[in-house]
Amino acid sequence: MKETPLVKQYRSIKAQYPETLLFFRLGDFYELFDEDAVEASKLMEVALTKRQGRPMCGVPYHAASNYIRKILSKSRSVAVCEQVEDPSRAKGIVKREVVRVITPGTVIEDDLLSEGSNNFLVSLAPCGENGYGLVFLDVSTGDFTGCRASSLQLLESEISRMPVSEAVLPESAGALEEFISTRFPGLPHTAVDDWHFTQEKSRDAVKGYFGLSTLKGWGLDREDAVSSACGGLVRYLEKTQKDRRVQFKKFRLYRLEEGMMLDRKVQENLELVRNQQDGSKKNTLFSTLDFTETAMGRRLLVNWVLRPLTDVKAIGRRLDAVEEILSTPELMGRVISSLSGISDMERIMARASFGTCNARDLIGLRETLKKIPELKKALSGVKAAALKEIRKDLDPLEEVAEELDSALRDSPPLTVKEGNIIKKGYSSELDELIEIASGDKNWISSLESTERKRLDIPSLKVGYNKVYGYYIEVTKVHTDKVPENYERKQTLVNSERYITEELKRREDSILGAEERKAALEYRLFTSL
Repeated sequence: MKETPLVKQYRSIKAQYPETLLFFRLGDFYELFDEDAVEASKLMEVALTKRQGRPMCGVPYHAASNYIRKILSKSRSVAVCEQVEDPSRAKGIVKREVVRVITPGTVIEDDLLSEGSNNFLVSLAPCGENGYGLVFLDVSTGDFTGCRASSLQLLESEISRMPVSEAVLPESAGALEEFISTRFPGLPHTAVDDWHFTQEKSRDAVKGYFGLSTLKGWGLDREDAVSSACGGLVRYLEKTQKDRRVQFKKFRLYRLEEGMMLDRKVQENLELVRNQQDGSKKNTLFSTLDFTETAMGRRLLVNWVLRPLTDVKAIGRRLDAVEEILSTPELMGRVISSLSGISDMERIMARASFGTCNARDLIGLRETLKKIPELKKALSGVKAAALKEIRKDLDPLEEVAEELDSALRDSPPLTVKEGNIIKKGYSSELDELIEIASGDKNWISSLESTERKRLDIPSLKVGYNKVYGYYIEVTKVHTDKVPENYERKQTLVNSERYITEELKRREDSILGAEERKAALEYRLFTSL
């Protein structure tokens, strides 16, 4: 079979991702070919076709999330290959490259995640007699923690406590690979070259990736096992996320002894967050306690249920806060009201850092920031130390809220490349383009009544379609009244469609302004 330039390009890119399903962008579709198409058609439940003997299947780019979810649920990964240059300006074949690899543990899209649960990627590193280093990172929220487990039993308990979707292991750590395969069958795991887990390499990699001058602030200067696991994690993120840096909260190094250790059997038998019937949260301890108002609070409560406090002072601080809220109905009402409607800021910020959020995400962030002063006011006069600390730490970020308010329309579209996102008054250049398009549109809208009167054709209409653009439509009984400057564009059964030089000029002006306006709005949004 003859290899076209497109096929050669596909094969070249696919060779770099042999274990991953390649979503190859062709216009408005993602296409899969050969073995990928055979496997993906079954996972996505779409038709498998053939072109020149090659198996292929495809999905619309705007609906790709639905199909990617099905692939991830089967513990497979997707490499997203985009057109990285404008096809209209390309010389020869359009340049394409993989911009991101979506794996079960690196998902950030809301519609691919459960809002009430974290989605952790765990990196494991053996450390001789000192046990194992574990690092957990939720790419979708920035939650970033690590600890050391002295035995495989403790390792199993901690991994089962955390909602882990994927594991990263050193390539030669056969014992760890066997441990994951037998204790957590079905959990996807990827091997990374051993040298990324070495002390020197891992510490340099962590400092470089997270912009640190020293690891002392994270406590990793004295935790070899955990810093090794961090090194493997960084390498995996660089490989899958390309140039996109993960948004993360400050790394927290913790000890397993900080909370009550609940082994896997205890978690299952007590039905703390999952029941034994169908694995859902129904009829669990969590479902009994869950009166949370936000997705962030829901995830925090799951964490608390699975790691009960054991430190007496910490327990006392939490109980003092709970007691004050429960014994003061007015305070409870104010806090609940303030929390109502708050968006999932953690995941919005993760998508913003990856450049994949949309305008509605930022609207949600704006409205959430506007709620912060109300929440601070609700907590005025509290006595419990934990509540005082929460109130002190709340930052309304007024300048961010004001910027978002001045920039964004209240009901923007879901897509970010078609315009109608940015408010008038935010950019003088954008306002000028809006005025140009608006003036020409006003001229066209008045053209119909002007020509009806001038030509004495009451049925004359001015219309628009994507194929022919703007046109003047005249029924055939009145075509004898059509002036010489009308140029015939299309003949219909009962009418003729015409254009004029002025109408064509106005159309070009509108379309040019609209195109420049949409491009400018996208740049402004990206900058925002």
